[in-house]
Amino acid sequence: MKDVFEWDFRRRIKFLAGCAVITVVTIFLFKYIFYYVWPFALAMCIAFLIEKPVNAIAKLFRGRKVMAAVIVVLFVVLVLVGALGYLTYVGVKEAGRLIDTWGRYAADFSRYLRSLCGYVDGWFHMDDGSSYRFICQCTNTVIGDNGEEVFEIIKNNGMPVITWIVMAVAGIVISFIATVYASTSLNGYRNFRRNCIFKEELCSIHEGIKSLVNAYFKVQLLILGINTALCVATFALLKNPYAMILGLMVGILDALPFFGTGTVLVPWAVVMLLMRRVYIAVALLVLYAVTYLVRQILESKCMGKRMGTSPFVMLAVIYMGILAFGILGVILGPLTKPLFCT
Repeated sequence: MKDVFEWDFRRRIKFLAGCAVITVVTIFLFKYIFYYVWPFALAMCIAFLIEKPVNAIAKLFRGRKVMAAVIVVLFVVLVLVGALGYLTYVGVKEAGRLIDTWGRYAADFSRYLRSLCGYVDGWFHMDDGSSYRFICQCTNTVIGDNGEEVFEIIKNNGMPVITWIVMAVAGIVISFIATVYASTSLNGYRNFRRNCIFKEELCSIHEGIKSLVNAYFKVQLLILGINTALCVATFALLKNPYAMILGLMVGILDALPFFGTGTVLVPWAVVMLLMRRVYIAVALLVLYAVTYLVRQILESKCMGKRMGTSPFVMLAVIYMGILAFGILGVILGPLTKPLFCT
């Protein structure tokens, strides 16, 4: 009995030590090594996603996968460049329109703010203009005290941000080039995975990442596309001159964890109610309800069944990923799950 207890105790200590080592190694890999290999990891993922069309087109070129991969990759690049170019054109156009009409919007906002502050003064039996003067003093204090600091932060971090953008673009270009070569070596990778000494571990990690891509990331992209389209269409129906850029911003915000469309739509609807624009407020609340239902239905129907992971665990993984890796933890956090499971 004592030997069994000691063996069981040693096994538990070994398990805990293994978990600690895996945690440290995983954080080290994704925080330091992943920076250098992410273009090639992305290339492998894209190669698996486009494998079927590449094989179909390769039959037309007598099995020349390189030619087929080049055609598919070029098509994907042209679609992405066209979409980004159109969105950039619309965004710059709407931003220019906003700059031209900024003075009018600022005057309208000041007028509505004065009106709202007048109601507040009446409710609390204060002198007329007390609330508005208080808000103006607070705003001037914040801007006056922190304006120079904000400028220094922008000046000091401007070059690193530009460098990061250049490196990201270069990495994406390298990823597309590497995708062409990865598409021709997928069978070699499969043979290596089957014959490697760590074949069980590699198969487990491969299946976990495959489940993440097919269930989590695909569903999240689908939700992002649907909710962004709903936001853009609703803003266009409301005759908002910035429908495209606002719809994209709200859709992207909905994709971020701990946020959602309600972060923007609910306060916006409250402001519209205070401004007595009931029609717009109701439309925004209905839009929030629809986007919320779209997310809940698709996540429960599509993601839950395919992954076999509860939303609680996934939320915890994303949260810990953000703490460990920053904003990239939204992607890197779920990717660490297959390693821990293995």
